[in-house]
Amino acid sequence: MSTPSATVVGDYDPNQPRTRTFFDARQSFLDGTSTPRDYLEECLSTIDKLEPVVQAWVCLNTENARLAADESTQRYSQGNSLSPIDGMPIGIKDVLQTHDMPTTLGSPIFAGRNTGIFRFGQCLKARRRSDYRQDGNHRIRPHGAGSNH
Repeated sequence: MSTPSATVVGDYDPNQPRTRTFFDARQSFLDGTSTPRDYLEECLSTIDKLEPVVQAWVCLNTENARLAADESTQRYSQGNSLSPIDGMPIGIKDVLQTHDMPTTLGSPIFAGRNTGIFRFGQCLKARRRSDYRQDGNHRIRPHGAGSNH
């Protein structure tokens, strides 16, 4: 059985990704050569470039993400980061309810659905304690079943 070929966009080849992890970037925050805001802008630029093909995002909350990144940048500049993941941009699967973004469950029947409820699993509660700001919702298969790929 053959694997379908992936779409190459610009210089990005999903078969040979060159990723820069938050772990890699964090050292530059600590030594002052970069900032969480710089890292966020790199992530947003990548999303802008690849989203037409990847189609991974239901929505983005760039204003809130930039606010959080600026706050994190300030803490790093003062030597007061909250945790090893302070400033890390995150996306939330579209099956988890949030108070400020749609929860569509990957289905057109829930398009634009916003429950106004703030419910998180334990992993997201831990992230929130380290200065959580939701940066966007990821697309999923209808009702969260199966895989996107």
